[in-house]
Amino acid sequence: MRSSTPLTHFLKRPGFDSLTQGHPWLRASQFQTTGLELLKEVGVLAFGEHWFWVSPQSDIRLRRLGPAHRLWLRDQAPEGTWITSSEAWTARFGTYFENHFAKRLEAKLRSLALAPDESRCLRWIFSENDDFPGLIVDNFGDTLACQILTAPVEYFWKAIQPLLANAYLRVTGKKPHLLELRNAPIRKKEGLELQPTNEATEGRWFQWNGLQWWWTPGEGQKTGAYFDQRDNHQKTAEWAKRFSVDTAWDLCCFEGGFGLHLAKNGIHVLGVDQSQRALDTAKKNQLQNQIPDDCLQWVAHDVFDWLRIEAPQASRRPQMIVLDPPSFMRGGGGKHQHHSALRGYHELNLQCLKQLEPAGLLVSCVCSQRISLEDYRQCLQSAAHDARRQIRILETRGPSSDHAAELQFPEGQYLQCWTLAVD
Repeated sequence: MRSSTPLTHFLKRPGFDSLTQGHPWLRASQFQTTGLELLKEVGVLAFGEHWFWVSPQSDIRLRRLGPAHRLWLRDQAPEGTWITSSEAWTARFGTYFENHFAKRLEAKLRSLALAPDESRCLRWIFSENDDFPGLIVDNFGDTLACQILTAPVEYFWKAIQPLLANAYLRVTGKKPHLLELRNAPIRKKEGLELQPTNEATEGRWFQWNGLQWWWTPGEGQKTGAYFDQRDNHQKTAEWAKRFSVDTAWDLCCFEGGFGLHLAKNGIHVLGVDQSQRALDTAKKNQLQNQIPDDCLQWVAHDVFDWLRIEAPQASRRPQMIVLDPPSFMRGGGGKHQHHSALRGYHELNLQCLKQLEPAGLLVSCVCSQRISLEDYRQCLQSAAHDARRQIRILETRGPSSDHAAELQFPEGQYLQCWTLAVD
């Protein structure tokens, strides 16, 4: 590409508008044929201060690497430079990384400093939301669980590794251990194979939110833990205290995230999840934190069936219900799947509203960027109408601050946590 060549020669109007507005993606459908012909190799494409990963087999053909320093010129394409080897990447991009990107990541790590007695358990790098598309890094103490999701990150991984390690060392004074994860299904869309974890990992105890948690980095859900609910766990316990809650249900409780925070404050909690393995870990966490059985009990059951069959027979209705189901949106997430997911969320919330005591609290979560705030608001409104309950929105929250989404990247906004007063 030469500076005298208009961008419209390479991009269709939707792609041109997306680029100039700062969105970090360009899809294959947004390119003219002449543009696609240039994107047949994995590599880095540099235009002045703009850097892009190139994924030739993905529908998302270009992903912006680093922040958008300024908008592109509306009628000109800057001269492009290809980088297609790790050695050239280190020589050309390494300086840029050290002078800008590494400092950005160091600043984020420092901003997420925890209390002195807490383990360093947090999300350090969140793909596009931290301007490093295709890479997720979760810290389990000094073990960095690195999800390698795209072809460019895989291709340049040997050059990226030392840069991550050095940035971490400068902040913490400790040398990290990098655990490489290549098992996310999204890799298939990049033409990459799924691979088992490159080494055996062992579970161990971590101090997190003032509690002890048994986690195995690299195993189970996500990279081994749901760090994104950290603040919501604490805030839910605060709401429970404010409303003098003494009984609660934690539905789709997994390993006890919400339930342990509530039971720690003396609330009687019943946790329900269909995974016996997850409940075994929840029980282990309970014992480690010295929470008695009369405050916290676990039931292995499908939550849909449990709410319809078992819950109506409970001796006492709860004052709070926490509902944190898995995402019902899988794969491409077409219109039919979208409607099906909303029906599932509607049914769960409807049954919860039927079981709550008057003046109770419902904490309802949804984990999918394809379900918008308005989608879920209408879902809750419909469920309240069908249950003949009145609800007031006390608070609507997203994920914890280490999962914050970039403003120009709505796809990175995926977690909602609604706290509702139910009359």
